[in-house]
Amino acid sequence: MNLDAICDCGGKVNVNDWQLNRGGLFYHKEVDNVLFLQTDYPFSLTEVSLFNCAMPGAIAVMNLQHLINCMEMQLKILRRHDKPVTISGICNDRDYFSVRKMVCEFILYFRTYMNSIRWDLSTLEAAIPEINKDIDTLFDSIKRFFSTLRTFPDSTLLYAASNIGNKCKQPEFHMYHIHIELRWFFITLIYARTTWYQYSIHTQLEELENTFAIVISDLIYAALKVFERLSLNWTMDLTQKTPYNCTCIRELWLMLQIFIDSLEERLKTKIRSNYEQVEKILKVYVCKGGKDGERDELDTELKIIIPLLHDLIINWWQPRISVISFLWDCFHKRLDQPFLQQTSGPWALSVEKKTAADILKQSNDRIDGKFEQTKESSYSLFLYLLGTFLKKYSKTDVKYWNQVKGRVYTKFSKSKVEEFSESGLYNFISLFITLAVSADTTNVCLTMLELLPSTHEANNENNRKYNLVWKGKLTCLLLFSEKGLSFDPIIGYFTETINLISCRKDEISRSMMTNFVDVLNKILTDNEKMDLGEHHFVGGWIDRYLLECPKNRISTLLVMLVNVFEMCVTLQVCGNSDGARKMLDALWCFVASRVRQLVFDPVLTGDNYKNISKLAVIFTLEAVRDSSTAKKYKHSAVSLFQHFAASIFVKDIRITQCYLTLILEDSQAVQNLKKEIPNFDTILIQAWIKCSIVGYGTYKEELKILQHYITGLDEIKEIFISDNDLQEFRNNSNEPILTFIISFMKKQNLLKSEQEKIQHTGKCKAYFKNLEKWVLLPITEETKDSEVAFWIYRCLGTLILCISPTLYTKNQPNDMLRTLVNKVILVPENSTQPYIKQLGKKIFSMVILGLEKLNIKGDILLQAMIRDIFDQYLPILITEINNGGNFRVSDMLLKCFKEAKCEFMRSIFETLMSNFYNISSDNVMHKHSNLITWLIKTLLKEGKKYPKYTVEHIVQICSPHIFGCYVKVHDHHPHKLHTIDFISDVVKSPYYEEDRIIREKFQAAVSTMVQKYLTLNTQPTFEFIRSVLPIKKDMIISLFPQIETVVSQAEQYRRHNAVSLRFMWNQLKKHMLNMNNRS
Repeated sequence: MNLDAICDCGGKVNVNDWQLNRGGLFYHKEVDNVLFLQTDYPFSLTEVSLFNCAMPGAIAVMNLQHLINCMEMQLKILRRHDKPVTISGICNDRDYFSVRKMVCEFILYFRTYMNSIRWDLSTLEAAIPEINKDIDTLFDSIKRFFSTLRTFPDSTLLYAASNIGNKCKQPEFHMYHIHIELRWFFITLIYARTTWYQYSIHTQLEELENTFAIVISDLIYAALKVFERLSLNWTMDLTQKTPYNCTCIRELWLMLQIFIDSLEERLKTKIRSNYEQVEKILKVYVCKGGKDGERDELDTELKIIIPLLHDLIINWWQPRISVISFLWDCFHKRLDQPFLQQTSGPWALSVEKKTAADILKQSNDRIDGKFEQTKESSYSLFLYLLGTFLKKYSKTDVKYWNQVKGRVYTKFSKSKVEEFSESGLYNFISLFITLAVSADTTNVCLTMLELLPSTHEANNENNRKYNLVWKGKLTCLLLFSEKGLSFDPIIGYFTETINLISCRKDEISRSMMTNFVDVLNKILTDNEKMDLGEHHFVGGWIDRYLLECPKNRISTLLVMLVNVFEMCVTLQVCGNSDGARKMLDALWCFVASRVRQLVFDPVLTGDNYKNISKLAVIFTLEAVRDSSTAKKYKHSAVSLFQHFAASIFVKDIRITQCYLTLILEDSQAVQNLKKEIPNFDTILIQAWIKCSIVGYGTYKEELKILQHYITGLDEIKEIFISDNDLQEFRNNSNEPILTFIISFMKKQNLLKSEQEKIQHTGKCKAYFKNLEKWVLLPITEETKDSEVAFWIYRCLGTLILCISPTLYTKNQPNDMLRTLVNKVILVPENSTQPYIKQLGKKIFSMVILGLEKLNIKGDILLQAMIRDIFDQYLPILITEINNGGNFRVSDMLLKCFKEAKCEFMRSIFETLMSNFYNISSDNVMHKHSNLITWLIKTLLKEGKKYPKYTVEHIVQICSPHIFGCYVKVHDHHPHKLHTIDFISDVVKSPYYEEDRIIREKFQAAVSTMVQKYLTLNTQPTFEFIRSVLPIKKDMIISLFPQIETVVSQAEQYRRHNAVSLRFMWNQLKKHMLNMNNRS
């Protein structure tokens, strides 16, 4: 027989360690031994040792009174130490553990005996009268010993635990633990006697229940001693504090719990929850200051009370609403106080920074217990209790929800809510969202929306308050979406407000719209069925929002529209979804036109071009799939494709490039569009040209996709005269557009028949149509020096150089070439694009040499255009050096004279001299004449770097103009020196020395000048002759007969200047004679 059941203490309780001591009562199967009794007890063969005295187990009970006296004596030994002592003092040598053990062995023996006779009715009836009196004596003795617990000093209850267990020598330790052991054994004894009477009409349950009450009361007394020493500090985590003085107390609580639960299954007991007692306590608490918040400690107290009540209400008690009502009375009058808000933890953000999603997530997390209780306010803990209660019981019995609803709703009115401060509104919203999450979502949200103030009158004075109201309303939308409820009942609370605030331009309205877009984005993302009435939220506000919202918010809206559009198309293709159909209808109505406008606004486009392109593609392909809906809103696949792929007003070429790339990736879409758009391929070629020119630096992979497509077209293959050229075009990943233009030129040069040339010209003009309208769009004052600008002008220069004859139409004022040159080269007066000249300067020679291929002589318009080009570019191609009077001629200009053919160069000189090298009626030379002088000077000094006909044209065409100006300007004009320098440069030119014809032409020019001006401009002419004499004496000598003839004729006809002519002529000869004598 095993009588060795005794507590084995493990010391103080660690809340995180729930392992029971293996030497304790529970592991000795004390609960099982009581609940599941043996049927065979071999007392007749067993000898027991009680109080150090061995006796037969079958008859030991006959000496029960003596054994009780022995027990009392042992208990008295232990009771000697129930008075205050110094626990750490020196202990005597008595073995207190053996004292405890003897008492426990006696009680266990007697309990075993009582259980052994319960199965034998005859024995039971014979034994009960004999031992009943002694049993009462035993029970009374134990009860008297129990009463001594209340006389223990606090130190015994608080510090009697020991982690060395029964090896402890302290008498207080053993005295305390015998109290624990006897309470368990006493309950089991009462239970054993109660079961004796299960066959009789009498019941002893009341005694058992009273015994439970006594024991539990003593345990609560001991627990209170633990908590009495804790300071009232809400930051202390009470879940880390236990009511257990030691592990043995915890073990006793556990055994009692298991025992009571088992009894409730077997017997009808009166053991009930203490709900009514707690309810009474709370009622008194509320009446004594809790209701009105009269005490400063109220919030701290509630933060301690509510978590304890939560565990009882949710996990133990049957559902009742009264405790929650008492707690609600502590809060509803104080909702406007800010101390109810959380001050720490993950949700301790300012109300202003919290979004609608934050508010809903906080409510959900609170109800789900995903928060730290020590970091929550008392109000948050109340909402946790309220939400958890409703979530558990409101669905099973509607009366609980009705009771809560009645108590909460009656405390609010629209006027009262409107008077709330920001803190009060936040607490109000948190309350109603908690109710909506855990109970009747629709009813609560409708009530809250009705009670919240209108946001129509929001202004800067109350912007934070109304922003919070708006967030509260938006939280309802998120909750409806989360619950999968239709928005129809609440949509009216939002549409009018959205349309109103989207028209405003103040910060509060922008903030409200931003919050709405974030909520709508989440709603549309979370619901893949689109069956909650989401289409109601797509309206005219989208157009206004894109114009008014911060630029970094545009992407959010565009991505949302792309995602919802793709989702709806998928739903419609897979099955006829009414919600998707309505959403598509709304998108066509309110978004399609806005997307078309977006491509015209580079500020809005920015980094959003991909999303704009995606929307454009989806609208285009949807117009092919559902043309009737597109037509309903005045759109079509043709108009959309032409708009996004071919519009000259698309500001960002990346949109066109991305748009076409996305379409080309879908072969079926290409085939469908080709059926709708006859000139699909031509538009693609035009777009590729545009992307290649103005899309410099953009994604090359996208451009390669476009190039790959057009390379496969027969009309493009025909342009290349050989497979090698076509292969070069395919493989040239850096500059394919230049290869394309050059191939066009080669093809044009090979064509023989006029019909082929006309067709080729038509194709070229079709491909480069409207070039002048879009080519300069990327170039601004800020980008004029960028690589993009240089690349664009390089392409333009190549285009004019190679295919100007193809682009030009004679006698047509608005032909492509002239229009292009006027746009990209010539700058009108007062232009806002003066930087064009600096870019045009870089391709000046390409433009001039491109015009060389045209028949200039017979085209007055072309001549005028060349004149205008030189008029604008001479000042920037020939520039002064450091203000020193010397000029530098640009290589771009000189290149024209290096590469131009003879006739075209002659035309250039004729244009320059006739238009810019003349003198006005008041003897003022043209502003460009000095520049041309330096140009001629540079050409002459460079020697043989330029063709011989350059010097020939200068001698023949430029000399007369230079000499004519010489005789007309005043005596000290710089041109006089420039003219002499000019003569010197001509004479020094290697071509002059080598070529007799050039010498004769220059001699003729000088002779003509003398013949023309000697009579009318006598003095300047003789000055000219005198100045040339040192440079080229023989040239002047050859003029002597001509001069003599002119002078003689003047004398013969007695002209008025005959005398002066003769005088100057004699002076010149005298001067020559002196020169000869000096030499």
